[in-house]
Amino acid sequence: MAPIKSSLARSVGRLLGVQKDTDLSLRGDVQSSREIIVPVVASGGNITAQPGGNGYTYHVFTSPGNFTVTQGGKVEILLVGGGGPSGSTTASTTVGNCGGGGAGGVVHAPAYTIGAGTHPVTIGDPTPQPLTPSPTRGVDSTFVDAGGPTTITAQGGGMASYYQTNSGNGHAGGSGGGGGYPGMPGGTGNQPTLNPGVGGLVQYGNPGGRMGAPEGSSSYDYGGGGGAGQQGADGNGPATPSPDSGAGGDGQPFPGFPSALPAFSPLPSAWKTAVAPQGYFAGGGGGGTYDGLNPAGSMPGGLGGGGNGGTTPQNGIENTGGGAGGSLSNPGSTQPTGKKGGSGICIIRYVESS
Repeated sequence: MAPIKSSLARSVGRLLGVQKDTDLSLRGDVQSSREIIVPVVASGGNITAQPGGNGYTYHVFTSPGNFTVTQGGKVEILLVGGGGPSGSTTASTTVGNCGGGGAGGVVHAPAYTIGAGTHPVTIGDPTPQPLTPSPTRGVDSTFVDAGGPTTITAQGGGMASYYQTNSGNGHAGGSGGGGGYPGMPGGTGNQPTLNPGVGGLVQYGNPGGRMGAPEGSSSYDYGGGGGAGQQGADGNGPATPSPDSGAGGDGQPFPGFPSALPAFSPLPSAWKTAVAPQGYFAGGGGGGTYDGLNPAGSMPGGLGGGGNGGTTPQNGIENTGGGAGGSLSNPGSTQPTGKKGGSGICIIRYVESS
């Protein structure tokens, strides 16, 4: 017969909504504890309250909106800033020959306590083409906990530098842009130092790659943009074969957010390919090149939406925070236009109510 004290404790626990059972074996050395979790009740997002097929409900923000909570509790938040651009245009000049754009910074809150209220979300969405004055980075994404109020920021990725400015260093951002002048480094990845004082966050951002030394008067190899999970690769300079600009750094995988979940079915196929079953976000853009030796060269963007650099540079993939690919041009050719980083995203999930 169980002790009267244990039975009374179980009864009181059930009344409070939290049940903790202590079951003593004949030896008195076995205990088990169970906790009943009150489910979160919320609305908001472009994809609202979709069952993920894995025991969680998902809210997906691909543009600004409000996460409205009527019953608070524990949620998991993934917040990604907009990717950095790889060049710029002016009214009279198009500028190319640049490193890869840095990926947007990534903030992961695995077990964030959210209260009832209206919590604004903004999504970093770069303009269709960066214009003068050039932005030094992509656009930030934010989540505002109205109960604080506390603003959590995923910083936009750093812009890659480009040769014509002689500016050299890639720009800093969530992850840094690739270097664009011989021997100059990529930009700093700022994200790990942001959001001081907000507990329970894991943050990702890495520097861009360095531009290599010239291989002669007709070949320059630019640094790849930093990714959330990996630094952008350096341009190799005089190494062969040519071109050997830096690839974009890979994004960070989040296994709880794989692209094949039913909750993500409305998103485009390019997004699903970039995010992949591993849940990659925020890959850096591949570096461009100025190369008369091998004009067909191309450097891959990082896993998680980074744009390829080279002959046909690519934008970062939308809603991944991927950095833009750097451009390629050849001696005597027209300078190509720089590309834009992919927009950011905010995904919130919590345990489905039974």
